[in-house]
Amino acid sequence: PVEDIPPTLPPVEDIPPTRAPVEDIPPTLPPVEDIPPTRAPVSSPPPPVIYESPPTLVNSPPPPVYSPPPHVHSPPPPVYSPPPPPVHSPPP
Repeated sequence: PVEDIPPTLPPVEDIPPTRAPVEDIPPTLPPVEDIPPTRAPVSSPPPPVIYESPPTLVNSPPPPVYSPPPHVHSPPPPVYSPPPPPVHSPPP
């Protein structure tokens, strides 16, 4: 009967806690108020950067235009057949 099987697990009350409760964990990060600002506040946007156009190369060939080769139905590759084994003719 089920009543005769001894419990294989200890009751929940007897299991010691494996990690500290949340209240005992010291904070690892300082409060937000104590963090110094890492960059200056944005007061005015920076002036736009004007990029000069790069110099054009002289005598540069135009880029090649890729055109796919026409689709040709190539013949199937030859099937490799091993040479016939040499026939050992009986000695005369």
